[in-house]
Amino acid sequence: MRVEAPHSLDIVTNIACFACVDQGKGLQFAVIFEFPATGFSGWDMTIESFQRYASRLFPAICLFVLAGFVRPAVVWAAAEIEVDVRVESRAELDRLSWLGLPILARHGPRVTLSVDPLGLSVLEAAGFHPLARDITPLAAGYPTYGELVERLEDYAADHPDFATLYDLGPSQSGEREIWAVKVSDEVSTNQAEPVVVLDASIHGNEQIGTLVLLAFLDRLADGWDNGDAFGELAADFEIWIVPVVNADGYAAVRRSNDRFVDLNRNFGMNWRDEATSGGGPASESEVRIMTGLYIAANAALAVQYHSGSELVNYPLDSTPQAAPDEDTIIAISEAYGDAANYGIINGYDWYQVNGISEEASYESAGTLSVIVEISYNKMPGVGAQGGYVDRNIDGLAAFIPLAATGVSGFVTDAVTDAPVEALLIPEDGWPFFTDPENGDFHRVLPAGTHTVRVLANGYKVRDVQLTASAQKAESVSIQLYPDDVDPVVAALRPMTTIMNRPFGNFSNKSFPKDATGHPDALAYSLGQGGELVLDMGSRWPLGADEPLTVYELDNDAADSYAVAVSSSWTGPWTDVGTGSGTREFSLTGIPKEELRYVRIVDAGTTGTPAETPGADIDAVTQSAACLPPGAQIEASPTSGGRAAGCSFYGGLLRPPRLSGVLRLGPWRWRIGGSRRVRLHVLRARRISCRVDGSRRRRFDHRRSNNRRWRGRL
Repeated sequence: MRVEAPHSLDIVTNIACFACVDQGKGLQFAVIFEFPATGFSGWDMTIESFQRYASRLFPAICLFVLAGFVRPAVVWAAAEIEVDVRVESRAELDRLSWLGLPILARHGPRVTLSVDPLGLSVLEAAGFHPLARDITPLAAGYPTYGELVERLEDYAADHPDFATLYDLGPSQSGEREIWAVKVSDEVSTNQAEPVVVLDASIHGNEQIGTLVLLAFLDRLADGWDNGDAFGELAADFEIWIVPVVNADGYAAVRRSNDRFVDLNRNFGMNWRDEATSGGGPASESEVRIMTGLYIAANAALAVQYHSGSELVNYPLDSTPQAAPDEDTIIAISEAYGDAANYGIINGYDWYQVNGISEEASYESAGTLSVIVEISYNKMPGVGAQGGYVDRNIDGLAAFIPLAATGVSGFVTDAVTDAPVEALLIPEDGWPFFTDPENGDFHRVLPAGTHTVRVLANGYKVRDVQLTASAQKAESVSIQLYPDDVDPVVAALRPMTTIMNRPFGNFSNKSFPKDATGHPDALAYSLGQGGELVLDMGSRWPLGADEPLTVYELDNDAADSYAVAVSSSWTGPWTDVGTGSGTREFSLTGIPKEELRYVRIVDAGTTGTPAETPGADIDAVTQSAACLPPGAQIEASPTSGGRAAGCSFYGGLLRPPRLSGVLRLGPWRWRIGGSRRVRLHVLRARRISCRVDGSRRRRFDHRRSNNRRWRGRL
């Protein structure tokens, strides 16, 4: 049979036999091949791995039959090896990248990849000459997964005043947990302070980052006890530390997770279908956990630790386009690099890679993230570990305080002073967000004055002038007024993207952020067959049954696309229709609790001009015009012996002494004795109040100029 490799690379094979085997990791099979040119004669893999390879290697997948309970004649033990290949130009590097094989590092013309036997054959057939590397891991000095968990549990137990251990969720196998330590001076509360996230061992055979983070935890504890600069870090910042992201890979000292997916190719932003990138964007639980942490923590800065080189890598990595605030990212990278004695490099300039945590945290959470490659040896021996640990603790000491520079403040409701979930868009930078619970924001920006647009669902858009500082930022207050005329819900953040672009075509200059906010004639072009998932925000829907409007710019033509909605950013999805150009989609019949995320998939049926391929999504919005603005009520009973109360119909209420918000149907708040009560009505269709036994007094807050009512009932 003739097998088509990527980019018309031909490999002639003969299938001799195959058989099902159960090796404790689900259904697997062994396929016996002959590669005359290489001498390779077998391959053992999971069915999922076969399907991913088959999508690239077989234009028409041959039919096969799985013979259960039959012992294979030959079983070639699956194993990945690291190899070096030499590239002489950028074009040759891009051609290597688009083979879809995992690139680990680049040192000048030498590129290191991780390959299995089929990948090795693909490399050779493509004209590269791979040389195997000796990567025998040096295990001494690295805790086992079990020892790591015990150490984290002991740490949290010994320092309950500033450290809490969190179980973020299970690994993809379900056999191990992903653990995080939160460090803060008021660790049991969500303070309005800058947040930094640090993680390591997303590749399970790059464990030196875990040692750095464990040592950093110890240094924070010493600083807390001694009151030094490290103790101030614990007092002034909220620091989330995830020593091991890939728990299963860590336990096996293997790059990939339990399903042989490279987790740092599986993140949702700019995901690409590769041999080890998983079955789709964020298909692995470890990736969903880390994406959720970045968004929930609303981190200002982040470091992701790797090994295999020695440098600080800054975004963007999937495209040669510069990030809008690249100067700021370079500055924070240099701060770490100078302190830790590392050089810095742009991710794409190093080598192109898709679906990584650095870009996902940057684009979905607004977090300025860098990758630190700690050591050329993935797992340095005992004698070298201390030096790398000390260098990187120095780097963190210089890096973390930068999270408090730039701009800082709160976004609140001008009527109720309640915190608001908002999207903030600097005219010269990348969007960032408020913490929905506290309404606080923190963003590193160059010193000077910046115009920032502030948007929130149901509120009037406001442009503000913020002054950024190179020192600790002064907190500012931004108040938003409810939109009485035309309250609108708009997409706040991108969650996943698949941009299908031809090989080497970077003419599409759009970013996923271009599809967020209100219509502004700035669009994200999906690419032919591309996909985009948007988060409409935690307050969607506000209660309206209005249609969903997708604004599609007719840059080249009215492109066709399909729309679906879900309560989860990874589905399952409920289809709401297909269309082209700007159009409305009915949400009738869809329970409101199923609405938060919108997925748009390009139909792939129209032409794809280089600059604006596929559907060009400007914005996704929904009108909420039926909901009136907020109000405040302050009331007391007419006499000490009579009870009084107010009823609220349809909307949102924040009662006194209660955290969170109550969603209203008919609802009664009773006021007894002589006590006075103040209520913040965020949204309500009708409010009426009365004293028991007397007539009801209706308060129409929609016609009140200041939307406040005080008086005796």
